[in-house]
Amino acid sequence: EAAASSRQRALAEEKAAGLRQQGNQAFGQALYEEATLHYTEALVLNPRSAAAYANRALALLKLGKWEEAEEDCSAALVLEHTHVKALLRRAEARHKVRDLDGAAQDLRTALEFEPKNSQAKAKLDAVNDEAREARVRARSTAPVARTRVP
Repeated sequence: EAAASSRQRALAEEKAAGLRQQGNQAFGQALYEEATLHYTEALVLNPRSAAAYANRALALLKLGKWEEAEEDCSAALVLEHTHVKALLRRAEARHKVRDLDGAAQDLRTALEFEPKNSQAKAKLDAVNDEAREARVRARSTAPVARTRVP
């Protein structure tokens, strides 16, 4: 019985890998909705595939579905906390929804795993600059307390 279950799991994982490959092909043709469907089907068969979650997240980013992309990246990271692509994609999703602190944290974590990742370094610099500018804007538009002079 355990051998049969193991065999079924192996078949499901193999089929899921094929669906993920179909998703990759659709993505390569800029068919992002179709790619998302293939990755979803792959995840139904193998819900423990960090790569399928990360790939679907990238397709969702291309579709402008930032929150869904962030959720998929988080799922990938639960399964594989060192998945740098998932960290970079979640940083992108968080950046798009203006969660600059979250984006910066993901980029710093990615750099812990890949210190020479130039994409992560450049993106972290950009996010930090943007956060700094936002703080300056917030200070300059803050209401000024006025005191009455007797």
